[in-house]
Amino acid sequence: ESMLRYHHGGSNEAFEGKTIIGAGVGFFGGIHSLVSLYTSAGYSISGPPTISIYSERGLSTHWGVGIIFNYSSATVTSTPFNGGGYTDISSGQYINPYKYTNKYTFTGMGFGITGAYHFVVSPKFDPYIGAALGYTSIDFKATTDDPNYGNPQDLNLYLTFSAGGILYGAFFGTRAYFS
Repeated sequence: ESMLRYHHGGSNEAFEGKTIIGAGVGFFGGIHSLVSLYTSAGYSISGPPTISIYSERGLSTHWGVGIIFNYSSATVTSTPFNGGGYTDISSGQYINPYKYTNKYTFTGMGFGITGAYHFVVSPKFDPYIGAALGYTSIDFKATTDDPNYGNPQDLNLYLTFSAGGILYGAFFGTRAYFS
C-alpha cells in the first residue's frame, strides 16, 4: 500500500531518543485493492482511502520502533435491471420491470508494532525500510432492496461476517523535514 505521511518533527539529526507522531493516507492497497475486482463487472465503489496513525521512537541513529493503527472502508454498489418483473407481496400486483440495489460494505482495522531502519542520508531527508506485525480485522455486510428476495433484512442474517488474523507486512518510505 502506498502511503503519504505527515509527521511532527524538525529534522532527522540525533534520531535516537526522539518520538515521531504522524498520520498517513494509503492508496492502491488494503480493502480497495480487494474490491477493485468488482469494477470490471460494472459495480461502483466508494469509500475513503486507508487512514493510518503512527508513532515511532528512535532507538539509535538508524533503528526505530513504533506502533501503527489503520482504518479502511469501501462500499461496492450494484443496481441490476431485471426485466422479469415481480409480484408485490402486499398488493398482489405484478410490476415489470424493476431495479434494485445491492450494497456490499467492507470495513477493516489493524494495529501493530513496527520496526524500521533509517538510512540517514541527510538531516532533512530520511529514507527508511521496515516491517510490521500485529492484528487485523475485517467486517462484511450485504444489504439489498430487492423485493423478490423476501424480507430484505434476511439477507443481512446470512451475508454478514467478521474475521480477524495476523497483520504482517513490509514497508518503505521517506520523510522530508522542512523546518
